[in-house]
Amino acid sequence: NEGRMHCIVAVVFMIALNVWPLNSEVPVKGLRRHTRVLLCDLLFPSSIAKWRIEETRAFIETYDTDILVPQRITGFAGHEFPVEFEETQDLFPVHGLYDLLIFDPAFNYLQSRVNDVDFNGTAFNRRFSFSFMLRKRTRRHEDLDFTFAHYDAVYSIFQVVFELLMKHRDSALFSVPHFIHLYPGGGMNVKRLCRTLRHRVKQLQLYLVVTMPNILEMVQLHCSNVMTVVAWGLPLMPRDPSQTLSCQQRAPHAYQHSVLGVATSSMGFDSKKGLGWFQDFMLMSMKMLPDANIHWYVFGQASNTSQNITDPSGQATNHVLHKVPMLRQTDLDEFYAKKVYVYINAEKGGNGWPLGTEAMMTGAVLFSVDHYNVARLFGFHTMSLNEQGVLQGTDVANFVLLRSRGGAGSSPQEAASILARLYHNRDLLAIVSKRSQKSICGLVSYERQQGRIFSAIDGAVAHQGRRLAVAPLTDASPLAVHPAK
Repeated sequence: NEGRMHCIVAVVFMIALNVWPLNSEVPVKGLRRHTRVLLCDLLFPSSIAKWRIEETRAFIETYDTDILVPQRITGFAGHEFPVEFEETQDLFPVHGLYDLLIFDPAFNYLQSRVNDVDFNGTAFNRRFSFSFMLRKRTRRHEDLDFTFAHYDAVYSIFQVVFELLMKHRDSALFSVPHFIHLYPGGGMNVKRLCRTLRHRVKQLQLYLVVTMPNILEMVQLHCSNVMTVVAWGLPLMPRDPSQTLSCQQRAPHAYQHSVLGVATSSMGFDSKKGLGWFQDFMLMSMKMLPDANIHWYVFGQASNTSQNITDPSGQATNHVLHKVPMLRQTDLDEFYAKKVYVYINAEKGGNGWPLGTEAMMTGAVLFSVDHYNVARLFGFHTMSLNEQGVLQGTDVANFVLLRSRGGAGSSPQEAASILARLYHNRDLLAIVSKRSQKSICGLVSYERQQGRIFSAIDGAVAHQGRRLAVAPLTDASPLAVHPAK
């Protein structure tokens, strides 16, 4: 029943968050370099999406990793996603170590950009029904031969990637442990996945990495004989924290800056990003704060423009609307850290909570919907207004819950009133900001994300009796939970 399921989820969360030793990878660090992993993604290489960058970088740094791109995405919702090998040299330590095997002739233009003159990646054209692959140069002796049997583990970012691999019909896919990171979106349909695999699950060592409690519930409901790795949130931090501006505290004087930056994103479809809610909120805020210096940023726009906003009478105000195009992730982090103090996530799609994590990691206060009621489970507590208009919860608050689907939370008018309090009380803004940053950086830390996933991979490989000799995962492990049958 529903109550029992929520209880199971809560217990699994507490175990995964508090019991699993964060230093569990120490004994196997040296051995991991001999574990051969195939990482599969649809967007590599790209300079956007922090979680994707950090997850990919961690695999390259930790394991003997090759990268397969089954079907490269080049655009979505009006945005282009070019193949960025040169632009990501500082993000991914692959240059000089890998050959590019080009399966789809549409990507033959990459031959001269990536490969040395002594390696012809176009010789692999149409060899397999994939886009391209980065393979270690030390594997040139394998020539045109590609099989999943070469690997100790396969890791798919998104369910749709795994389903593309299934079409390859390589029986060796079922002979190695396979991990699927079940992010919301990405063609995620747990019921369909489990139904497809039901007759093969005994041959396939399948591990599902779950990012949200509602995903865990679906896995427990529809899958059997499948191991589950619990890693709430996103892998957003590198192993070396100095490689990013995220989770670095802002200087105390930064909060006293007269201009307050408020941001949202329109990446994706406008109807799902809550831009109508954001516009209502902006107009309410202007009405309450007509003389305030507030800069409003909307990311993911087609062009880079700025304009002063006029009031209903046509008079210019100090409110400025900035439309900002897609930014390289490192530039976006810097933008957040320097200019954004409040981030609005009013999205309607019900994707992972919280969208806006990247901004929060730099110190922005998040105003967010919570479609699956997981904020408190993740350690977040909201500020709100009571019936008398008094701000409450300030002693523990680390975000502001926005109303969605008729549930609890602040309306645009109430959220605007809370923004006005933060604008006038910069000490409170600083307190909530630091509290928020500490909470989110703990949730998405390298140890609690990549560390847990890698420990699961180590155990799966050892259980398979392959190269990495470490203790296997067991049913009692906090990372391995057999779903209820």
